[in-house]
Amino acid sequence: MDITGRVALVTGASVGSGRAIAQRLLDAGADVVAADIGPDPGLGRFVALDVTHDAALIVAMDELRPTILVNNAGGGGHLPPHFPEATVDAWSAMLALNLRAPMLATQHMRSGVVINIASSAGVEDGPHPSPEYSAAKAGLIRFTTALRMPGVRVNCVVPGWLLTDRAREELAAMTPEERAAAPEPIPLERLTEAVVALIVDDARSGAVFELL
Repeated sequence: MDITGRVALVTGASVGSGRAIAQRLLDAGADVVAADIGPDPGLGRFVALDVTHDAALIVAMDELRPTILVNNAGGGGHLPPHFPEATVDAWSAMLALNLRAPMLATQHMRSGVVINIASSAGVEDGPHPSPEYSAAKAGLIRFTTALRMPGVRVNCVVPGWLLTDRAREELAAMTPEERAAAPEPIPLERLTEAVVALIVDDARSGAVFELL
């Protein structure tokens, strides 16, 4: 797929990974639509959008008609309380943001390519502080590999700890011992390169690209 001139909707695009992806697609010539509940990042067009509001998400998909969709909005796995202490509403909201919203947006794609941004929390074995977040990201990965849609390719990137502004703040707050034990964050350039690679390769669908 040639990215030039394509309408590319990137959710969760105000900051961090979403902003980096939107910038990379803009640089590649896409007609970028940055969507978020946060501020306008100043990249292409902007849509104020809460992806967990079904009606608003459907309207955005139907009006914008993207041929590139990056389901990046998500997160929250670091915010307590977590399952089983979290209320049903709280952990349901986590599933809605990280799994249900990407599924709904994908359902309203007419043609083109979808890139789901998952997390290493969805592929790791063993305990995780937020089981509901891990379950949602694991579900998003399997959704990607299981789905076949006529005219729509669906791929997934599974990053580990990304070098966002929040990661820099976390690093700065660590003791020397904690920093020595912590993994090296992954540069955002590696994420954006993976996203573009999965978009332009017309032979790739159901692919999962791990950045761990």
